[in-house]
Amino acid sequence: MGLYVMGNDLQLEYENEKSCPCFIGGVYKGLEKFEKNSIDAFQLKKYGLTVKGKEIDNFDFTVNWDILIHNMRENLNTYWLNWNDDCKKFLSKRYIGLFVDLGMIEWGVLGVSRLYYTFKERDMTSKVGAGEYVLQKVPQRWHKVINEAMRLRKGNQKSYYKSIFERRVDVLAYIDFIIQESNNLFNDKRC
Repeated sequence: MGLYVMGNDLQLEYENEKSCPCFIGGVYKGLEKFEKNSIDAFQLKKYGLTVKGKEIDNFDFTVNWDILIHNMRENLNTYWLNWNDDCKKFLSKRYIGLFVDLGMIEWGVLGVSRLYYTFKERDMTSKVGAGEYVLQKVPQRWHKVINEAMRLRKGNQKSYYKSIFERRVDVLAYIDFIIQESNNLFNDKRC
């Protein structure tokens, strides 16, 4: 997955988002917004690859970490909170999805884990990297569901669960737990 950003766009002083071509799995997905205080901008600054032209280090642009964290916290308390609540609504699409769509398990568990990692470490990591990180930080009670999400991400076949009902309960409870723990970081000023 990647956005293709032109060097001139990085040099401009802009407050608004820029539209850039987006590719996922080698397929063009249209124009996506590139905002200078976003996860995309942070990753470009730290891990960007130059396809043609000057190396990324030659561009003088900064990412405002405070704005980035504010936006990620808002994402946690809107998108992720609503996503988890929708999964709890009896017979909703997401309610059923947690039983049959294994991608939802990986998406939810590792998605909120990545946010938690960023809030704690002031950096970003992959979904599996976040899973490995939270295994070192959260109580043992959550390790089974985290390992299950990483198993799904890696494409391993053998589940850690015998019951899809137990797995669904653990996914929702874990997401609730991480949302609360992440918000506690802000309340305790640890972030």
